[in-house]
Amino acid sequence: MKFKATCKTCETANTVIACPNCSQQKIKDVTKETGFAGIQCSNCFHSFSSVKCGGCQSTIYLKDIGVIEKPPPPKPTPLETVLLVWLGFFVMLAFAFLFFKAFFSS
Repeated sequence: MKFKATCKTCETANTVIACPNCSQQKIKDVTKETGFAGIQCSNCFHSFSSVKCGGCQSTIYLKDIGVIEKPPPPKPTPLETVLLVWLGFFVMLAFAFLFFKAFFSS
C-alpha cells in the first residue's frame, strides 16, 4: 500500500511505501469507527502516525497523510470458483423449474 505525505513546511510530496522500523514494504492503513487512524506495518506490527519529510526532515502528522493506492482484492481460490459455478447452476435450475411450473403446469 502506498501513502502520500505532504509536508506543510516545504510543500514536498513524500511517498511512504516502507516501514521506518524494519524497512519492509508491508504497510497498511488502520481504520477505526471515526475513519483513518494511522499506518501499521504487517511485518513488525510497528504503528506510526507521523513520518519525516524527505526534503527538510520536519515531522508530517497524520492529517497530512493520505492513501495513494490500495492493494487489489485477492483473486478467488479454485474452490470458491467451483462453488460459484455450482451456485449459478442451481439458481438457473430453480428459475427453469419455476418457469416450467408457471407456464406449462395445469
